Amino acid sequence: MDELERQNACEKAFWVKTLELSEECLDLDRRFLAELNGLGRKDKGGKDPLDPTLWENFIEARKSLVEYTTGNLNLLAQDKSSQGRNKDMLARLETTLGEVMRLEERLAGFLSENLVALKDTIDGIAKNQAIFSAYGRNNTKPMPEALETRA
Repeated sequence: MDELERQNACEKAFWVKTLELSEECLDLDRRFLAELNGLGRKDKGGKDPLDPTLWENFIEARKSLVEYTTGNLNLLAQDKSSQGRNKDMLARLETTLGEVMRLEERLAGFLSENLVALKDTIDGIAKNQAIFSAYGRNNTKPMPEALETRA
């Protein structure tokens, strides 16, 4: 195998690895979105779809994949001649990344919508906190003369 063939084989392997990583990111997004869709609201006895642990695990699982894929994509974007030689993989990569982007938009929308509801709940509790505090400071024991008049 001459040097050019070896270089093309390495280049092809790099494209394949990048495509595999992108598809793995897509698979993680699909599974996580399916899990969120399958979760009920906490008040209906289901797991809480806003559970921070759930989101942290998802983000951590994707972190290294996304970082590595991003690095690979940056390298591939710089090599225009490689893109021409690997048009089929470039098309698959674009399709995969397009779907990843759409799923990420759905996840961001889900989180945004639910965080607005959570914020509204917290604001409502904060507004009622003054009432709760005032009620807590009141003397809840009846005055002795009030007891006498009721007897």
